[in-house]
Amino acid sequence: PITNTAPYAPTSENDCVDLETHADFLVRYYLLALASCVVKNVYWHQLIAPGYGLIDNRENKLVKYPAYTAFKTMLLQLKKSNFVNLKNDNGVYCATFENQDDSKDIKKTEVFWSISDSIDNNQPMNIDTKTQKLITRDGLEQNDTSFKISGSPVYLITQSEHS
Repeated sequence: PITNTAPYAPTSENDCVDLETHADFLVRYYLLALASCVVKNVYWHQLIAPGYGLIDNRENKLVKYPAYTAFKTMLLQLKKSNFVNLKNDNGVYCATFENQDDSKDIKKTEVFWSISDSIDNNQPMNIDTKTQKLITRDGLEQNDTSFKISGSPVYLITQSEHS
């Protein structure tokens, strides 16, 4: 549930999170469900609901929460991909997916996040800008040559030709 949305949040304010954490949790929840290899379907209760949905409809306006964009980005980045594995190294997660297109090129998508922004992650991960690109949780491509892992999932996409 989202903070400051009473009486719409289905719980007390003590259990609510801010909009950015709400978006992070949504992506992480779906990734963990996919990685379990036993969950057949996942539903996010309601699309439009001010206290817990992806869109707020108070005051007769539709306002997309960050979770809406995060969900859209996740679907776009993982479309037609197959889950490969999930690694957890001291609270730093990496979910790996692969997709082979019609030209037989293989796209590997690694989704990185940590369970807490306070995890010591002083060693940035380097990116080969010729074969890799980094997409934020919200779908923005980053031109950095390195990145640090936080609670907000990021997509590292590697495109390689089929051999």
